[in-house]
Amino acid sequence: MIQRIQTVYLLLAAMAGVFMFIVPVLTVAPEVHQEGSLTVYQISGLQVNQINQSESTLYLRPWAVLITNALVLLMSVFLVFLYKNRPLQLRLCRLLFLLIVVQMVLLVLGADKIKEIAGVNYAMSFPVGAILPVLELVFVYLAANAIRSDERLVRSADRLR
Repeated sequence: MIQRIQTVYLLLAAMAGVFMFIVPVLTVAPEVHQEGSLTVYQISGLQVNQINQSESTLYLRPWAVLITNALVLLMSVFLVFLYKNRPLQLRLCRLLFLLIVVQMVLLVLGADKIKEIAGVNYAMSFPVGAILPVLELVFVYLAANAIRSDERLVRSADRLR
């Protein structure tokens, strides 16, 4: 049945993945305000923007983050339709959890690399969008718990027959 609570959790995780394509997740900016050109790098799941005095340009595309975010998004939606095979759904949910952790590591490593390229006096900051990967983790964890509880309920009902 698609109308289970884990469906809601998985769709919320997918929505967080969609927002990661749009909203900046990490920002690399100078530690102190310098006179002259102020360059800020905003990292989202889709691209890295270089913002230089109200002018925004595409700096680069983090392909590893883009691919992992797309996989997280597609896998969350795909897991919704595996409701007939709960053990497989639970295993893939755990795999999705690990994929989100890899995505978070790739985001931080990419920001660290940009920080090295930009200069010594740049620091990472976390805007509001930084909560999105954490929300994905929480929703996938809640979905896995709901799937596990459904499986226990079905097994206990089988024992009663």
